[in-house]
Amino acid sequence: MGSGASILPEETIKALESSTIFTSKEIIRILKRYSYYDPNNTQQISLEAFLELPEVSANRIMKKIGKKFVDPETQCLTPSDFVKLFSALSSRTPLKDKKEFAFKVLDTDDNGYLSYDELFSFYRMLFGPALSDDRLLDIVMTTINDNSSSKQGLTYEDFLKQRP
Repeated sequence: MGSGASILPEETIKALESSTIFTSKEIIRILKRYSYYDPNNTQQISLEAFLELPEVSANRIMKKIGKKFVDPETQCLTPSDFVKLFSALSSRTPLKDKKEFAFKVLDTDDNGYLSYDELFSFYRMLFGPALSDDRLLDIVMTTINDNSSSKQGLTYEDFLKQRP
């Protein structure tokens, strides 16, 4: 396993430093963690392997989050994607940025709306079998009908008006 610094060129680390909330020292530490899961230095970690990381394995929403960062063709995370993903999840990331990220994760078809199906899928994942489909449907219908400026679903602006 190589060191985190050897995974990416210095200019890429500097670019990540300017586009994430991490310092170059923190990025190198994250890349060392990445190299543990990519021992052959293939520059790829599969989504499945990522979901097995102890830091993420217990969180049901991580599959949706991971899908926003993986390469659509390979279904793998690159070292840069790995750093960006953890930057988006960091407690130091501003709330406004977290809300924007949450909307993008939930808007699975990237149409700018959170549809009935997207909200239902999210609530089902969140609550599991604790709530019936009928109860979840009621929550989704109420959420959209009471808070949406468009009957297509919640826009980003509608989403921002929801409680944090």
